[in-house]
Amino acid sequence: MMKTRWLHMVMLTALSLAAGSCGLSPKEVRVVLGKHELCIPVENLRSHELPAWLKSATGLPPSKAILLIVGAEEVARHVEGYVPYYGDIPDNLLFSVESVDEKSRRWLLNPEMRVYSDAWYGRGLLDNRVVEPHASGFYKVRQAGIYSFWDALKIYPDSTQPAPTDPHSWFLAGCWGVTTASTEPGTQVNCLSKFVHEDLLFHVYLNEESLAVVEDVRAFVLQRVLSWKVADRV
Repeated sequence: MMKTRWLHMVMLTALSLAAGSCGLSPKEVRVVLGKHELCIPVENLRSHELPAWLKSATGLPPSKAILLIVGAEEVARHVEGYVPYYGDIPDNLLFSVESVDEKSRRWLLNPEMRVYSDAWYGRGLLDNRVVEPHASGFYKVRQAGIYSFWDALKIYPDSTQPAPTDPHSWFLAGCWGVTTASTEPGTQVNCLSKFVHEDLLFHVYLNEESLAVVEDVRAFVLQRVLSWKVADRV
């Protein structure tokens, strides 16, 4: 019993030393998401729910969600096919990460959840759906007569078959047309892609022009967050 307790204390000390410098520099911030303790460069942290004076404090309570950003040119160096500019505007990669409990995790991974099943079976908000090929190589699923909102699916949604498990492997994004000062109405299309890793939910925002590499963008985002991880909280 004494030996087990001693080993536990040694492990905690080692983790504390590994994360000890995080947050002491103005260039990095310590963030806790559920069991994950992260040391994030300030340049990548777009927002945080805690006040600034608490960001580098020790013993932080778990945060619910953080919004992060990575420069478009950096993403393009790591993800072949990522389009770093929309016209003359850098298409910087925005994504959020939040901690979810086990009940929420199971719900998010349930292929019968309406956001997935409506697109797959053609029901609910997509009861009169149109399925058409998209330039990305995926399938575009929209309601008949509606062009501004649609879903991107990796495989053809055969409603005669059950929806595949792990919905994030085939339901790749929800997309919508937007109007900006530099574009014609509806000509810019943004997409939101979600996925779950362990107890973390990711929301990744990207332009339609980069939709073809959305799975690589997801992998890049996950790798980047894991590279900032310094400890698992006990």
